Amino acid sequence: MARTKTNLLRAAEWLWSNRGNNLWCGRDVLTAANKDETAPRLTLVEAQSVFKILEERGLIFQAEDGRPVYHLHEAKVREWNDFLSELKRPENKDKSLNLSSDEEKKPDITEPWKFAWHHISKNCRHLRAAWIAVAALAVIAFLVGWLLAWNIVVASKDATIEKWRSAAEITEKDNEKLSRQNQELKSAITDSGTPLKKRSLILATQLIEFARHWKSKPDDVESYDEFEKRFTSRIEKAIGDFDEIGQHSDSLNKTFSSMRGVLPLQMDKVEAIAVELQLLAKKLSDEN
Repeated sequence: MARTKTNLLRAAEWLWSNRGNNLWCGRDVLTAANKDETAPRLTLVEAQSVFKILEERGLIFQAEDGRPVYHLHEAKVREWNDFLSELKRPENKDKSLNLSSDEEKKPDITEPWKFAWHHISKNCRHLRAAWIAVAALAVIAFLVGWLLAWNIVVASKDATIEKWRSAAEITEKDNEKLSRQNQELKSAITDSGTPLKKRSLILATQLIEFARHWKSKPDDVESYDEFEKRFTSRIEKAIGDFDEIGQHSDSLNKTFSSMRGVLPLQMDKVEAIAVELQLLAKKLSDEN
C-alpha cells in the first residue's frame, strides 16, 4: 500500500507542477509512453486509478465532447494543496487513496451476480457473525416479495374479471352505436378519395334532409347531438378544403360559428349552410 500511495502522491505532484500549460492530458502522460523524464512512469492501471480519484475529488475535469482527456482544475488551488498535504500525512489510511489490486479487480455493478458474490465472499465473516440478522432479513425479504407478488397477481385477476364483466354488460343499444360509428368511419375513409365537389353536394343534400326531418320532430338536445356527430367535423373539413383551393365564404363561416353550442338548433341555419356549400361546389369542376 505504501508504494501505491507514493505513486499517487508522485503523480498528483507531477500533474500539479505542470499547471498553466493549457493542455489536455490523457492517462498515458503518467505512464512510460510519456517521453518526459520527470513523469511518474506508472502502469496504465495505476494511471487510470489516479485520474479516477482526481476526477472524483473534482481536481480535474473531462473534455466536454466526451474524449478521454482531462484538464487540471487550476482554480481549485486550495483543494489541490489540501489533497497533496493529505497524501503526505503518513497516518492517513483513507482507502479512497489506495489503488489496491483488489479494488481494481472489483466487478462492476453491470455484472450483478459477480458484484454480489465479490462482496459476499469478502464480508462473509461478518455475515456469519450476524447470522440471526441475516436470516431475519431473508425471511422479511421473502414475505415482502410474496405479498407484493400476491397483490399484483390478485389485482391483475380482478382487473381481468372486471374487464370481462364490463364486456358482457354491453347492451344492444351500445352495439348499435358502435356499428353506426364504424359505418361513419368507413364513410369518412371513402370520402377521402372522393372529389370535393361531389362530397360537398352530398353533404348539402344530407343537411337539407336532416333539417326537414327535425322540423317535424323537434327535440333540442337529440337533434343537436345528432348534428354534432354527423356533420360538425365534415363541415369543418369542407370549409378547410375550400379555403385551400381559394374558395371562401364569410356567410358560411359566420353561420356555422353562430350555431356551435347553441340550443335549440336552428334548422334554417342548417339549410343556409347547405345552400352555401352548394354554391361553393358549383364553382368547381367535376374533377375537383
